[in-house]
Amino acid sequence: MNVNDFQGHSPASREAFRLLRAQLRELTDLCSALTSAGNIQSLWRRIVRNAQLMLAVDGCTYYRREDNHLVCAFLMSKALGLTTEEEHTVPDIIAPIPLFDSQGQPCLQTAAARTLHSARFEHTPNVTHLKNYSASRTRTFDERMGYRTVSMLSVPVQFRQQPVMGVLQLINPHNADGEVVDFDDGRLEVAMALASTIALAQTLAERGDTDRAAASKA
Repeated sequence: MNVNDFQGHSPASREAFRLLRAQLRELTDLCSALTSAGNIQSLWRRIVRNAQLMLAVDGCTYYRREDNHLVCAFLMSKALGLTTEEEHTVPDIIAPIPLFDSQGQPCLQTAAARTLHSARFEHTPNVTHLKNYSASRTRTFDERMGYRTVSMLSVPVQFRQQPVMGVLQLINPHNADGEVVDFDDGRLEVAMALASTIALAQTLAERGDTDRAAASKA
């Protein structure tokens, strides 16, 4: 099937097909990239960028677990024209998210932390309805950046049954008219597939590091 098969359809249908074909090509390229040696950070960036495009969302962030915090590994917001990486993170905008309190109990104040602890996705249709919204990081971020977060989806980054490595978080999906809508099942499935791709990439990178370290000692 190609674009010519859609000649009798509307321009919107033909454009949707072109977009789908481009997305499938990118997924194929991502799978190929997993099998080749490369920079894991560059693959994270690529997945986040494509998540934003494929899911038609305003923003996407990959939070990587580092000890007892979630650290922003890569953030991209089309709506704000913002791209942030670990080494360039401004603390008062994207500060590390604590996973445990001073007593060693799980911190459950943020969607990202709850997602990591539960190892399950969390879908929030309207963040302003959250009980702790008035004191939330989301509200602080929105006020600082002049933005309005509505719908949020947080997905665990996990390889099989291993501990959760991080969280992929997506903000404000749009429909064809550019209106903010809620996350549907299709977007959820794609988001989970992309989170699994990050987990697989990170697992392969860690195994490669282990193998190289063992070889150097042999």
